[in-house]
Amino acid sequence: MPDYANPLLSSRINDTFFADILEQAADGIIIIDDRNRIVFFNTAAEQLWGYPASTVLGNDVNTLLPLEHRDHHTGYITHNRQTGNHRVVNTSREVTFVRSNGDYVAAELSLSTALLGPEKKTLLYGVY
Repeated sequence: MPDYANPLLSSRINDTFFADILEQAADGIIIIDDRNRIVFFNTAAEQLWGYPASTVLGNDVNTLLPLEHRDHHTGYITHNRQTGNHRVVNTSREVTFVRSNGDYVAAELSLSTALLGPEKKTLLYGVY
């Protein structure tokens, strides 16, 4: 964990500090692991998609996409991870997703990566 200059803040940081911030963010935040499984789905994401986190956690992120985009999406993620050619990562773009009631919704997606731990496991996260 980084060394924070503000002692008032650093004394309050614990294991749940950042998870609490992400959970309470106004934007929908989804984090996927190296197998494209959803490992974090905050309250704002629940409201956007209309699914409780408990029904999507552990599922492939493709379950949140329109059917016509699912096959290509897996290929894009695999290509990006294998080549390091991230055309979408660290950018923002408009995307379409399907809510639990079947409605198609357009949203602005900002996609980023995080390298975690000594093994540098890559997580992708999107903010909507």
